[in-house]
Amino acid sequence: AYAREVYELDVFTGELREANFPGRYFDVVTFWHVLEHLHDPLGELREAFRILKPDGLLVVDVPNIASWQARLFAANWRTLDTPRHVYHFSPDTLNAMLARAGFTCFKTGYWSRGHNMGGWNEGSMNLIFRLIPKSADELKSARAFGQGPVRYIRYALFLPLHWSTFFIERVATLLGQGGDLSTFARKQEYTEAGAL
Repeated sequence: AYAREVYELDVFTGELREANFPGRYFDVVTFWHVLEHLHDPLGELREAFRILKPDGLLVVDVPNIASWQARLFAANWRTLDTPRHVYHFSPDTLNAMLARAGFTCFKTGYWSRGHNMGGWNEGSMNLIFRLIPKSADELKSARAFGQGPVRYIRYALFLPLHWSTFFIERVATLLGQGGDLSTFARKQEYTEAGAL
């Protein structure tokens, strides 16, 4: 609404295939934390292939289900986010889906400041609240760690996790195990022609 009203831009809201964009029209198509929400991600990637120029760039960013934090927190991992997240991707499954849609990945990253650290912080809080659940009165409180003396115990458990996770996630990122998965891809025919 802001883009339409303030900048008077023609903005389409909905799934990509519903927009009926012309073929080979765009230089770049991005799916920034979108693909995991879609019921037919392969269909949408194939539509991105159709509307991208032959030398166009596809950028996909999703949570990394193969990350250290996903393995450590399991069902407590904030980025599972069910039922809003319909699919989850590892580097291998995302690359396989991109290939089925006609793309070749040429660069992968594993760091997004907000998503990586948010996954550790909220996963840590989820674990703490499993150990020391909130009482009925605390659930009414706006304070994240609850209220009363037990609040300080939870906070004392959280602080070491919070300060250590930045280092842990940086190491995970360097080893390709970060909580975020950013992939840059081009059409297979473009990369096979040696243009990449």
